[in-house]
Parts: sequence; C-alpha cells; structure tokens
Amino acid sequence: MAAMTYRCPVDPEACGESSQPGFCPTHRGIRLERVRAPFAGQAQAQVPAPSPDAPAAPASGQPRLLAVRVLGSLMPVPPEGLLLGREAPDTRYLPGFADLRHVGRQHARLYWNLDALYLIDLGSQNKTFVNGRAISVPVALQPGQVFNLAGDADITVIELDENGFEVSDHG
Repeated sequence: MAAMTYRCPVDPEACGESSQPGFCPTHRGIRLERVRAPFAGQAQAQVPAPSPDAPAAPASGQPRLLAVRVLGSLMPVPPEGLLLGREAPDTRYLPGFADLRHVGRQHARLYWNLDALYLIDLGSQNKTFVNGRAISVPVALQPGQVFNLAGDADITVIELDENGFEVSDHG
C-alpha cells in the first residue's frame, strides 16, 4: 500500500507535497488535501481551497454519493470532480450544453474536499451563482441545492443512494 501524500490546494506546485496531514506553511489556515491519483492519462486540475467559513460536510463516516442534474442529464460527481463549461471534457457532449453561449468554455468546477462537495467559478466572464449571488470563493453545496452558470443553466445537486438511485428526502 502506497504512503499517503498531502498537498496545498491553492498552489500545489510551489508549496510541494508532504507525507503528513496539516496546514500549508505558505497559505496560513489552508488545510493540506489528500492527493488522489488521477485516472490514467488524466491530469488533476488545480482548484482553490474552500473558504475557511464554509460549512463542513456531516461526519457520517461514509462519504455522500452526489450527482448534478444538468439540462435533464444526471451526472455523478466522481472523486476527481467535474469541470463545467461549453468545451470542458465533462460537459461538452451533454445535449444542449455547447449551445449555452453565456457559459464559458471552462466556467466552473465541482470538487471534493474533506468529503464535502464544493463549487468554484473559474474566473468566468458571466459568473456562477449560488442562492442568487455571484461567487468568487469556493462554496460548499448540499443535496437539493441549485446553482446557476451565467444565467443560462440551473444545475441541481442530487444525493444518490448506494445503488445510484436519487434520494428524495433532503433532510
């Protein structure tokens, strides 16, 4: 079994890696993230760390299985996250997504940190909205929550059960 590796989610290249969990010495208050090996041939995208005041995921011992409903298609959010955009590999082949002209080519990213799902806008011109407000820092998402890309696409976070079926009760 390989040793666990940790890195700074803000600037992994400059800050380097550690064999111990903890906080980045350069970016105070930013917790090092566990490195997950990418699938063969895929590079991991660099994502900003969540805001320190963002709510944490419930500590259930079992990570949630979450998906997003995009233009009627249900997409599970894998451990490496999802890149959302007209030309993003994860969404560009979704029917109708490439026609959303206000959505950027690589508009936003969903990613996991400490078993919580986060959304970050990737500097898009037309913004990403959560609860009607444009976001500029990572935001933790919960099942049932809806976010919007550029006013063009409402996307709903869906909780899945262990069999991949939608959970109808969001607490």
